[in-house]
Amino acid sequence: MKFTLLLISVIIASFVLPLFLFGDMESFYNTFGFSGGNFLERPYVIITSIFMHGSIDHLLSNIIVLLFFGAAVEDELKWKKMLIIFFLGAFTHSIRWQLALQQAFSP
Repeated sequence: MKFTLLLISVIIASFVLPLFLFGDMESFYNTFGFSGGNFLERPYVIITSIFMHGSIDHLLSNIIVLLFFGAAVEDELKWKKMLIIFFLGAFTHSIRWQLALQQAFSP
């Protein structure tokens, strides 16, 4: 549970800090958010985009899921395997979301 709480703290900080550090949130999202073009130019966005949330509702829903699901997985499998599951799920989501967007907006 300790690692889950640490991960939640990082997620909250990554939502709040850019509000103070970046005057223009659009440029922040364009720089650190995941997209096909961003990934080719800046591969690290596959990691940074995981911690980005578009709204307080999005942030809170992810925290609630992580608190219950993440804590249970961490208790059962320990923090290293929980972290692997967290990142694999996040990477899979990012790639599937991009494929869905491309399909939705292609003629």
